[in-house]
Amino acid sequence: MTPVLGRRSSVLGWIAAGLIVVASLRIASTYRVFSDTADEANHVGAGLDLYQNHRYVVQLENPPLPRLVLAAAPYLGGMRRDMNVDFSHQLQSVFANGKYERDLVLARAGNLLFFVLAALGVWFLARRVLDETQALIALALFTTQPVILGYSGLATHDTAAMAGTAVGLLAFVRWLDEPSWKRAAVFGVAYGFGALCKFSCPLFVAAGCAVLLLFRRRNPLQLLIAPVTAFATIAAGYAFHLGPFFQGMRGIFALDREGFLSYALGHYATHGWWWYFPLAFAIKTTLALLLLFLAGAFFGNREWTLVTVAMILPALPSSLDLGVRYVLPLYVPFSIAVAAMCRRRIAVALLLAWHLVASTLAHPDYFPYFNEIAVRQPQRFLADSNLDWGQDLLRLARYCRKHHINALAYTLFSASDPNRIGLPQRIDIYWSEPPKVPAALSESTITLTRGSLPHAYPWADDLPYVRIGKSIRLYNSP
Repeated sequence: MTPVLGRRSSVLGWIAAGLIVVASLRIASTYRVFSDTADEANHVGAGLDLYQNHRYVVQLENPPLPRLVLAAAPYLGGMRRDMNVDFSHQLQSVFANGKYERDLVLARAGNLLFFVLAALGVWFLARRVLDETQALIALALFTTQPVILGYSGLATHDTAAMAGTAVGLLAFVRWLDEPSWKRAAVFGVAYGFGALCKFSCPLFVAAGCAVLLLFRRRNPLQLLIAPVTAFATIAAGYAFHLGPFFQGMRGIFALDREGFLSYALGHYATHGWWWYFPLAFAIKTTLALLLLFLAGAFFGNREWTLVTVAMILPALPSSLDLGVRYVLPLYVPFSIAVAAMCRRRIAVALLLAWHLVASTLAHPDYFPYFNEIAVRQPQRFLADSNLDWGQDLLRLARYCRKHHINALAYTLFSASDPNRIGLPQRIDIYWSEPPKVPAALSESTITLTRGSLPHAYPWADDLPYVRIGKSIRLYNSP
């Protein structure tokens, strides 16, 4: 490498580091904005149980590695799970030591490790398949996508899934570039690491790798060692006690068979729709990047466009249609495919500026972000963790204190303890009668209740209300 190229590469490396730092600061700035969402206490509680009792028994459908990371800072900070209550009450016992907001910060900070790992994976992967300038653009797109920033600010497995996918694809491309038994074995380790991040990772990585193998046409014989090293990695991640792993896998299939009540475009279903995740991805991604991606199918790097499309295929038959977060790993190849379009200067510059403006305006409500297709009435398009995951109770409590609301009728989509968050005294609210006092309803409460009671809250869309955050309607506000 010549000195000039070396200096340029060094400068780009420092810019890449700066992009990751800025994105991390944006993520950290949301920690105290949101109350704990529906799954966070589960994950932190399971991690605390591992540290306290050296066992893994809580909600085995998720692997332990992210939970150990998420619970590390809370455990070192003195947080403990109350072992005197059973699992059904654990949601009320995790963030219950009188330091609620501090505990949220400690729990959510652990997810920065997986965000940084995912971002580095995108950076190094893009440098292998694109030039260095395009690789930097891919990283910039990845670290400014609102939903990535949003879910990376919560104590969940979704960012870990992106990290596992990025690491798996990077290891596979390294093998494609220089096939060897050693690199095939390393790919197996990366594949196992993905399974330890989230059980969906192996499906996404396998789909993406299948497309890459078709383009590169390598002899796959060396990959026979990958399942061996992958299984050894998984076994090590479970401390060689594989019972919880197999129980967790069976639990995932059982949940998928049973299904969940899902909502999309005015429809309800227990076993979902094949088009749910394509829809969620289309309206939760900035519109500018979607346009660039579609253009890339014709003019750009078709390899990574097809990898992105292939990776969504395993999600189509799923019954767990509960949020775009389940397909966050798609943003790894998606960012690379879009960056490959950036040789066409003027139109691309305008679209990238549009994307950055949308990303900036989304602050701090990153994960409830909807693009211009659905932003005016997002509740008509999707519900659940796409829009309302119980995140705005702290905002509601602060609003009530500011406006001296001492009693409040409410029905909210949340696992949080209202007293711990500081909500006013609760008054019953009836779905059939308009409230005569200040009353709060969350969007998911309205949407999901109407799934079984179509005429629930008939007044909710007619009465004026104040919007609290993105997810709560406050009626009769002073």
